[in-house]
Amino acid sequence: MKGDFVVRLDDVRDLSPRLEAIWQVLERHAVPVHLGAIPIDVTEAAALALRARAERSRSRVSVQQHGYRHVNHGLDKRRYEFADERDAGEQRSDLLAGRAILEQRFGAMFDTVFVPPWDRCGQKGLDVLAEAGFAGISVIETSSTPQDARVPRVPMTTDPVQWKPVAVHRPWAGTLQEIAARLERDGYAGLELHHEIMDAEAAAGLDLLLVGLKGVGLPTMLEVAQARRA
Repeated sequence: MKGDFVVRLDDVRDLSPRLEAIWQVLERHAVPVHLGAIPIDVTEAAALALRARAERSRSRVSVQQHGYRHVNHGLDKRRYEFADERDAGEQRSDLLAGRAILEQRFGAMFDTVFVPPWDRCGQKGLDVLAEAGFAGISVIETSSTPQDARVPRVPMTTDPVQWKPVAVHRPWAGTLQEIAARLERDGYAGLELHHEIMDAEAAAGLDLLLVGLKGVGLPTMLEVAQARRA
């Protein structure tokens, strides 16, 4: 199969059993492990465990900034942490504080691709990201986040979860077909995972999906962002 394929993990706080299970699936197929870490929730001890796990991983491992506190500042049904309805100074303070935490906790593992909670970021946030030299931003392709050439987008084309009325994974065979079609059409696909709702059955489904994608290119999110900036 041709094309480039990226997998993103959100809501990383520590090396939980479910994260470890998905990590093992990804490295079995040499898929880069992208850890979307919530800065305020990652303790020194958690960062130490994640760094130690990365050192013995067979896959390339990097850390992305997943918001700051991952709290909702929305006043309606739209959830967001960094949208234009929020004060620009507050956003700047949170974004830069989160970056400082992850740089201190992870060093070179931190790659400055920003992953906004709920896949939503406004122009005020993008301005801060650009000014601070972030490498890119990763959101689901249907996100309302504006396009900004200064902050290249690393899109996720597939979310395998049906969220309502309760969060369940759609059949993995169908998700594989969806990703394969995107790879054939566009030469690129991105899969957004939420490891803490992935049980053993979901891990097995992901494993079969990756078997079906054998032969695809497996760049890191940073490499995708850098290529889109060129």
